[in-house]
Amino acid sequence: MADDFSYRLEVTDSATWRVLDSLAQGFHDGVLRQACIDTGEFVDHERGVASRFPVRLRVIVQLQNGPIPAIELTFSGVRHLVFDVARDVEPAQFEPEPNGFAVQLLGLSVAASRLRARLLDSDALGPVTVAPIDPANPG
Repeated sequence: MADDFSYRLEVTDSATWRVLDSLAQGFHDGVLRQACIDTGEFVDHERGVASRFPVRLRVIVQLQNGPIPAIELTFSGVRHLVFDVARDVEPAQFEPEPNGFAVQLLGLSVAASRLRARLLDSDALGPVTVAPIDPANPG
């Protein structure tokens, strides 16, 4: 039976980041399992480019140790994104910026205006698949 996790946290500053970082134990021994990027841009039926919302990124981080098996992170208003498979930033880092923040964890470096975290139960372990970001729910 899966653990019952329904905890959600909006990271708005260094204090709320410390709460998340503590729950994830610094993301130590974690893996960035999956990522889904939605640019919000698309080509409409008239072949014009349209945009619905700022760039969003959703990732699943699986954790090897500690009480939390996995965490879903949804970044909104993404301004900068780098994934470097050879890089492993531990412990994770959070830096406030004028229009949001910058986060570095595992092989991910992202600057965004908003971050929401959702703790996941043990059903999120293994080769899970991230569902596409729902355009009706911009996170």
